[in-house]
Amino acid sequence: MKQPKRLTREQKIMLSEQGFNPKAYLMLYDLGERLLLLEKKTDKRILVDKPVGKKR
Repeated sequence: MKQPKRLTREQKIMLSEQGFNPKAYLMLYDLGERLLLLEKKTDKRILVDKPVGKKR
């Protein structure tokens, strides 16, 4: 498995807008339209959709 990476500023903003705490997650994979994230404390994996048509 790949080493989890810290989130970028844009990813942190996106997660905050969706109601997640960005400090609690690391990114495993960027799947294009989705992100596969790893929760630091529980090692749970979640898929989060990226907003459509929204560029910063």
